[in-house]
Amino acid sequence: MKKTLFILVVASGTVLLLNQHSFAWRHTLAAKLRATRMPTSKPLSSMETAHRQPQQDAAPPPTTDKQTVAVTAAPAFALKDAKGKTVRLADFKGKVVLINFWATWCAPCQKEMPELVKLQKKYAAQGLQILGVTYEAEKPAVLNRLAQKFKINYPFLLGTEELAQQYHVEDALPTTIIVDRNGNIQTLILGMIDSKDVEEKLARFLR
Repeated sequence: MKKTLFILVVASGTVLLLNQHSFAWRHTLAAKLRATRMPTSKPLSSMETAHRQPQQDAAPPPTTDKQTVAVTAAPAFALKDAKGKTVRLADFKGKVVLINFWATWCAPCQKEMPELVKLQKKYAAQGLQILGVTYEAEKPAVLNRLAQKFKINYPFLLGTEELAQQYHVEDALPTTIIVDRNGNIQTLILGMIDSKDVEEKLARFLR
């Protein structure tokens, strides 16, 4: 079911994307943000984020701002990859895992894939594992075609909306989450990644 999105521009220039179902979640998350220390990145512009109604008019770019989210254990999952193999989050215990939620209809998601490929190649030896998880069910053939197109060197996993909700992925794609070696969520990035910014964040956990 599609959600109706509202765009609210406040005096600071920040753009808030709200819908009738997400307000309560945003309010709950905001309480966690004030109480904890984990860095969260906002999307740098509306063009770097795909929403569940991608036809909406582009909004003015928000100011970049740092927030925090509660450090919590990453929800466990067991998902099929594009070739039918079951991949579990637990398979990467002791590694730094970057979970990238994306969708086939999300243009910014595909735009950032080459950067994810570079990160996986550059930091694999230091213990980084990237997992590309679809926001909703997709056909394996579509994933295989995209994997070939972008020369993907990390697993593409067939996700579900239920799993996305467990990771608080709701209004914006792509969403990227960094899980530390102890299995705790450390960073939430909304919108397209900035490679330099992500490398700085990863450096804390790849040591």
